[in-house]
Amino acid sequence: MLPALPAREIPYSANVYGCLNLLERTFSQASGLLSHGSFELHRVLFHKNAILRDALPLLLELEACAEDEGLPLAWLEDVSQLFGALVTQITEAEQTADGRYVFFIFDYLLPTLTGAMC
Repeated sequence: MLPALPAREIPYSANVYGCLNLLERTFSQASGLLSHGSFELHRVLFHKNAILRDALPLLLELEACAEDEGLPLAWLEDVSQLFGALVTQITEAEQTADGRYVFFIFDYLLPTLTGAMC
């Protein structure tokens, strides 16, 4: 779970809360995948790509506007470190992922679909 934004007298902007929502959802879903212990390659890659494609750019953008938004850099560093650790864990899970689902598609469904199209 990501740390909550530090409380302050003036509320953060809607953009900050929107980014936080996406970061929390991405982190929660990827962490949930790891808690199952049995990894399917397509799921692992989906969550890894979501972090790299969605969360990382948001973290960089939040860092760029931290001063204007009043975001504590210590909070951003904590969140970034948590995402970094999560990417490391997902990369390790990728190495042990079971690709049977993907092979099932190529070995079974693809020939079936190709045959049906001819």
